[in-house]
Amino acid sequence: PIPPELPYYRHVQGCIMLLLGLVGVVTVLLTAVVFTRHGKTPIIKAANRELCYVIFTGLFCCFSAVILMMLKPGVAVCQVQLTLLSFGASLTITTILGRV
Repeated sequence: PIPPELPYYRHVQGCIMLLLGLVGVVTVLLTAVVFTRHGKTPIIKAANRELCYVIFTGLFCCFSAVILMMLKPGVAVCQVQLTLLSFGASLTITTILGRV
């Protein structure tokens, strides 16, 4: 049998995945902070605040799942990773499609 190759943070692909995941998490958190601080302004109100928070939650779950791919696979890690990725993707896509 062929041994499985896992993404590892010391490989180039693993570093890129980890970097993009961390950039995504930080970007989502900073954007959520800006939305929270300026929630009373007309621009944020026009953007439908509540739906944006749902989208932020879904994106945070997706980016967190990418970071979890760097961990050693186990039953708990795989279950949490799969749950975060599927929940985040469905939450984000459903909110965007429901908004249209």
